[in-house]
Amino acid sequence: QRRRRRNAAKRSQDEKDRRVQCALNVQRYYRGWKGRERHQQLLGLKRRTDQEKFAAIRLQTVYRREAATKKVNVMRAERSLQMAVASTKIRKAWLRHITRKRYLALRAEFRMHEASVVVIQRHARGYLVRNRLWRNAINSEERQWAAVEIQRVWRGFFGR
Repeated sequence: QRRRRRNAAKRSQDEKDRRVQCALNVQRYYRGWKGRERHQQLLGLKRRTDQEKFAAIRLQTVYRREAATKKVNVMRAERSLQMAVASTKIRKAWLRHITRKRYLALRAEFRMHEASVVVIQRHARGYLVRNRLWRNAINSEERQWAAVEIQRVWRGFFGR
């Protein structure tokens, strides 16, 4: 009987240990499952957070690129304007130099031929004066001829 009691006690103890072990296993599996579930939630949250960060970074990148593009375009326009002003000044100086050089050469050539120019001017002015005198003489003759003609016709009309 003692043996039976001991065996029963031992079975009871084994049954109790087995139940405790089962309870521990259930708790262990439950905690593992809950931990994995929490881990999945944290991973999802981390993924969403990472996606939001990535989206924010992309938006910032696009905005900064647009701002930089505008700034570079403004700088290019200013640089182009400066270059245009500079090229205009250079061209103006070059044209001034060329024109002055031509003018001085022409003036030097004129001074070399000044006596010839004076002779040409004298002959041209003489021709113009003679031509004007000739035209005036022709006009005077025509007027006188017209006056004589008018007188002749008038006297002829009156004399008849």
